[in-house]
Amino acid sequence: MSRRRSLSRFGRKVMFRNRSKSNDRSKRQKSKDRGRAQPISFDYDLSNVVNHLEALMNAARYGNTDLLYKLYIHHIDLKMTDETGNTAMHVAVMNNQQKIVRMLVVLCAPCKIWKIKNNNGLTSTELCTDKKNV
Repeated sequence: MSRRRSLSRFGRKVMFRNRSKSNDRSKRQKSKDRGRAQPISFDYDLSNVVNHLEALMNAARYGNTDLLYKLYIHHIDLKMTDETGNTAMHVAVMNNQQKIVRMLVVLCAPCKIWKIKNNNGLTSTELCTDKKNV
């Protein structure tokens, strides 16, 4: 536990900690690496995926953000519809996948994906059962 001292100068109170006296560079290097984020790695191979629509709908259904992002990186249309006219947004809303819904709103930004209607004439906001999430 480090001791803290305060310095009051010009009416302001400044708090700072005592630095450790260690000159060990390896400890400092480890502390620098501790704050860095790990690079994003994908283990999905889209070269053998025949049906991108099915991969998109499964990502929306099960909340797989990595797969959805990889589909976006490979320029797959995220506004595709299935045989009932549902988009990935409809599927994510029906399965209560809030992260996927947010990602789809951001990734499909020029198009208002939440206003696309399915074959029954319902938008994804109309399918939402929990009104506080709208």
